[in-house]
Amino acid sequence: MAYGIIGDELMVRVGAEAYDAALEKPGTREMDFTGRAMKGMV
Repeated sequence: MAYGIIGDELMVRVGAEAYDAALEKPGTREMDFTGRAMKGMV
């Protein structure tokens, strides 16, 4: 999966290398379905 939509939120695969930088962008957060963040997805 490269991206998806859940309700009014967009999920995007950024990869492990760009994960930390992506989280610094306004409006982003960790993707968390199960109580555990999925590294590489915001």
